[in-house]
Amino acid sequence: MTQHSSHSSPSTEAALIASILVDPTCLRRLSTLEAGAFTNVQHQAIFEAIRNLESSGLRIDAVTVSAEVARRVRAHATTRDAEESTKSIAAQREGDVMALLATMLCQGGSPSSVENYAATIIRHQVTRDLVDALARCLSLVQSDHGGVDELEGEGAVQTCRAELAKVQTRVTSSSMSIGKVVEERLRGLDEVEARKARGELVLTGIPTGIAKLDEQIGGYQLQIITLIGGRPRMGKSSIIMAGMQAATAAGIGAHVFSLEDARSSYADRAIANVANVSVAAARQATMQRAEYQEFNRGANQLAKRKNWRYDDKRGRTAPQIVEAWRREGEKNQTKIVAVDYVNKVRPMNPRAPKHEQIEETVNYFADACAADDVALLLGAQIGRSATQRAGNRPTLEDLKASGALEEIPKCIVLVHRGAVYGPPMPGVDFDPTWTAPLNYKPDDDEWQRRLELIVAKHSNGAEGDVWATWIGHRTLAQ
Repeated sequence: MTQHSSHSSPSTEAALIASILVDPTCLRRLSTLEAGAFTNVQHQAIFEAIRNLESSGLRIDAVTVSAEVARRVRAHATTRDAEESTKSIAAQREGDVMALLATMLCQGGSPSSVENYAATIIRHQVTRDLVDALARCLSLVQSDHGGVDELEGEGAVQTCRAELAKVQTRVTSSSMSIGKVVEERLRGLDEVEARKARGELVLTGIPTGIAKLDEQIGGYQLQIITLIGGRPRMGKSSIIMAGMQAATAAGIGAHVFSLEDARSSYADRAIANVANVSVAAARQATMQRAEYQEFNRGANQLAKRKNWRYDDKRGRTAPQIVEAWRREGEKNQTKIVAVDYVNKVRPMNPRAPKHEQIEETVNYFADACAADDVALLLGAQIGRSATQRAGNRPTLEDLKASGALEEIPKCIVLVHRGAVYGPPMPGVDFDPTWTAPLNYKPDDDEWQRRLELIVAKHSNGAEGDVWATWIGHRTLAQ
């Protein structure tokens, strides 16, 4: 048993406490969570104080919580309750608690994710309880070598069963009244309106790194799959990388599984995305001094992005990939995951027909991203059928051969660059009667830079074309 599997991350505990301070009403959804589930003694003391304030019907904020912790420390000291005093060791002064709560609030938390935070904390508590029970079983059985206490054979089995039965699996409720659902949604909309009033750019999801795409879909949405599809050389991986860049620059944890790119190639493209350097010059070692300095500047900038996780291990199934992002997700505070690309994921049942393999994989990913409250991007190669029509533009029908790739994702963005196939064609790529930017023939430079993002499916909003810019020498979409 690894340490990770039996100890919940302090960052998860802190995120849950911060969420409560932001919105104390989310405590109603944490009926099964107790202070003993926290591994950090400071967090235990704070959560106990929060529960006391809740039961007394008092206001819950950083000031009242720190005052309640201090009151409890004084009360424990007068009663000489050694155990309780030990739990509150790190909270001896009210000012210390205020500073700790301020740090938690700065690091952030999401009231809408408290069930996920609590489920993680409780899951690890149950694991610790199980490890303790197994240790007791081993100790009891080993201490009765002569069978005096009938702890051999069937007696040993019954004793161990009794010890394991003491481990209670506590879970948070997965249901709530429709009133609570609506109330939670209204709070979220109120937050959005308040941010708009302050002049902030407001997205309901994770930034895509492409302003016009953000306007169209509101960012990559949590708990759903967004599929980025297209033929080779269209820029699918660059679209995904733009999302990783934007998310991590905003302090959002990201985890990408690159099942196609070589590690050095991915590094070159990532650096070129933040530095004005040609990817080809980096790969061919033809950079001039100024370019090399700019390349180093970009590398140093990315070196600070500890929240951008990269994984290029091949040959894994969907469950193995999910386990990999969960293993680092708490520490990294991961909210966006990308698998580039899904066609390369090893099937869980290799003997099943191809369409069933993909359906099983995508369904597993869909369930996992919903449970973990993350936005999931799946890069996907589409069939050759798009090349058989005028303009070569992909449509949802081109995903038919892959079945579930069209049906399960809630948002599908198809990537197209007409310049890959040749010069613009009248009546196919432009026409004076069409709307901008298709109402005129683009010059060579504009045609090379034109990137079409076709929002072909969007369950929560409008579909349609988004015109972005392709910077070829940097393989950059913006």
